[in-house]
Amino acid sequence: MTMNIIKKYWHLLIAAGIFIVEAVVFLVLRENIYVGILDNLDLFITQLKMLRDNDAFFAHGQMMPILRSIDRNYFPSEFSLYNILFFLLPDLYAYIVGYLLKLLMAFFSCILLAKLILQDKYANYSKIVTLVSIAFALLHRYRLSYIFLYDCTESQDGGFMYCCFFIRSFLILRSSGHLFWGMF
Repeated sequence: MTMNIIKKYWHLLIAAGIFIVEAVVFLVLRENIYVGILDNLDLFITQLKMLRDNDAFFAHGQMMPILRSIDRNYFPSEFSLYNILFFLLPDLYAYIVGYLLKLLMAFFSCILLAKLILQDKYANYSKIVTLVSIAFALLHRYRLSYIFLYDCTESQDGGFMYCCFFIRSFLILRSSGHLFWGMF
């Protein structure tokens, strides 16, 4: 029975395993992690920490100790998801939860895109879609992916490049009739 479940859902087990490894690494290392700000999704982490340290999440009109004192209103709204996480949780845990939420959103949005593109054929390709989706979710963290993005170099932060890479690879594999594609 267990082997049947593994054979049927191996692609989901791989995806879940990768998410679990990502979470465990953060939770084991805790304060010893390096928080790299690699894309615009992490741009405001230092500002959120400053808002937290100065109790200024909901303090409009308060002057913040940055750039010779600027008004709190120049910072992001307190009702965005990341701000709510930093308001409710300690800094490190807010970062970890936010990071894992970004991974899950990227994973599921890629699956939804594949369902939109494939429509009735999605069931035939669900395993490869799951694997491509987990790769897509992790791309923003692993900069080695730039090697494969040689003709989409317009964006400095890589957002456009990742979308190009995913869509281009997906459509090329789909139309090529490649042996690997036929396995799924």
